[in-house]
Amino acid sequence: TVKCGYVGKVELDLIAKFIVRGGWPNNLDKSDEDIDLIPKSYIDSILSKDINEGDKARDKNKMMMVLRSLARNESTLVGSKTIIKDIEEYESEEELLTSRITVADYLSVLDSLYLTLNQEAFSINYRSSKRIGKSPKRHFVDPSLACASLGLNVSKLMNDFNTFGLMFESLVLRDLKIYMDTIDGKVFYFRDNISGDEVDVILEFADSSYAAVEVKLSFNYIEEA
Repeated sequence: TVKCGYVGKVELDLIAKFIVRGGWPNNLDKSDEDIDLIPKSYIDSILSKDINEGDKARDKNKMMMVLRSLARNESTLVGSKTIIKDIEEYESEEELLTSRITVADYLSVLDSLYLTLNQEAFSINYRSSKRIGKSPKRHFVDPSLACASLGLNVSKLMNDFNTFGLMFESLVLRDLKIYMDTIDGKVFYFRDNISGDEVDVILEFADSSYAAVEVKLSFNYIEEA
């Protein structure tokens, strides 16, 4: 039995702070003015050093555009075509041709660096194409990295409620993933391509039971959810 109780009122600006601050242990005691420094430094380190590990050199500016595209599309279904479209205005036709070839490589690098988290599609039928054939939802492993990629702080989140909501979903997913990992569970999303019905998070437990979770930042959307 799990006892749930009232834990106190949580203000929106505090949630925004949790998103921008992230789950970095060394960030917990930082002043509000400095909570974005560690995530920004991590992104800088990825771009300056880590993306070039191995036998292939990668373009820092192009990788930054990929990161920004992923951050802009946080908590949504985003494929290579969307990412390429996002960077079109910045590149020539010749560079775009290269982009179409290399975006998959860049996304693979981000996965190998554990910077991104793929939330796979769910179906009760384990052999269903609905489960194994759909694109994953791509998330940053911590919402603070998405904010750092877009230059977002608490004030900017508070002034962009749509982006705030997507980052909040990422925050919730991060913590649910942590909890589910400790009990050998898995985290999915659900979408029916025919009806358009969808669920933000499906929690699948080791005994194959599951729970559906809808994430909303505002009480105004609870009835709809």
